[in-house]
Order: sequence, then structure tokens, then C-alpha cells
Amino acid sequence: MKKAGELIREAHKIVIKIGSSSLTNRHGLADRRMMRSLVEQIVSLIEANKQIIIVSSGAASSGVATINKWHRKNDVHYKQALCAIGQVELMSAYRDIFWDSSIHVAQLLITREDLLTPKRRLYIRNTLFTLLDEGVVPIVNENDSVSVEEIEIGDNDNLSAMTADLW
Repeated sequence: MKKAGELIREAHKIVIKIGSSSLTNRHGLADRRMMRSLVEQIVSLIEANKQIIIVSSGAASSGVATINKWHRKNDVHYKQALCAIGQVELMSAYRDIFWDSSIHVAQLLITREDLLTPKRRLYIRNTLFTLLDEGVVPIVNENDSVSVEEIEIGDNDNLSAMTADLW
């Protein structure tokens, strides 16, 4: 059985899942120092001719921290609103940090329905391939602001697997 390092060396496309705890500080805000460290590692992979797709969590906790007067409520619509707010904060941080290495990022917010509908799945796949071919790092997250269920796909571990399965 091959070791992780060997698999990474052999891979051309790599999906990296980054969880909330790696992206946000104890207050829930985007931890730019930690993000910078992660991005530096990703840039090394890009410089080694790897195409990287990031599946990123952190929108909900970043949303709570951004609107610090709000508190978490056990309400789907509230969570959707927090995710919409937090997603902007995270993407802003990603854009700024990647741009320090002259790398563009793109945001893809997708739902379970997108991945289960053949035509939408094809469009997502084509968009990902086009972005990768142009040297852009796609950052994928579930589109929680329009998901019907509280967590439609389940979690970003599942989303990572479903994204990797696009090719």
C-alpha cells in the first residue's frame, strides 16, 4: 500500500478539505495566520504542478463571529443567513492570501441536488476543469444559504469525496 506522500507525488489533481477549526480562531473569525500557513503549503503543491481544489468549511462560525451581536439559534434560516455572511469573510481572506502568491481563487457553492443532477454535475465538472486549466484555485463549499435541509450533503467530508469523484 502506498503512503500518503507517494500518492500526493503521483497525483495531478488534489482535493484538500479544510475544516472550520483550521480556518477560524477561538472567536470564529478567519485566522489569517493559520490560513497563510495552509496556503503556503498549497502554493508549494501548485509550484510542483499539482492542480488543487479546496473544499472549505468555516462559513457558519465566521458568520457568527462577523455579526457578533447574534448568537447561535437552533433555526435553519438563521444558520443559512450566518453561512451567507461568513462565506464572504472566508472568501475575502482566501483571495487576499492567495493573491500574495499571484494566484486567483474562485468560489463554487454547490448543493446535493447539483451533484445528483447529471446536467448540473457536468457543468460543475467543466467549470472546475476550466478553472484548474487556467491556474485558478477553486474553493468549494456547500451552498448552505439555499439548502432545503439544515445540512443537505451532510458535511464537507462527504462534499470532498463527491468533488473528487467528479473525475
